[in-house]
Amino acid sequence: MPQMNLDLLYLATELTGDRKYAEAATSQAEKTMNSHVRPDFTTYHVVNMNRDGTVDSCFTHQGECPAVKSGGFVTLYSRLTL
Repeated sequence: MPQMNLDLLYLATELTGDRKYAEAATSQAEKTMNSHVRPDFTTYHVVNMNRDGTVDSCFTHQGECPAVKSGGFVTLYSRLTL
């Protein structure tokens, strides 16, 4: 689920009073933090997931070297820190 849909899920909770939408948004944000964000708060560019939701592999396909860390995902950070 793209992080940009989180606001829509929180809005759905406000409009319907049903907490399941907010819970789904929070769960997705937490999963993204755990899978995409490194301990030094840089992010992977690509995370391949298994069908069961576990991480298969992580890559950074930016720059000249795969070891270069990405400081991007501005949308991710802004959504997770609201």
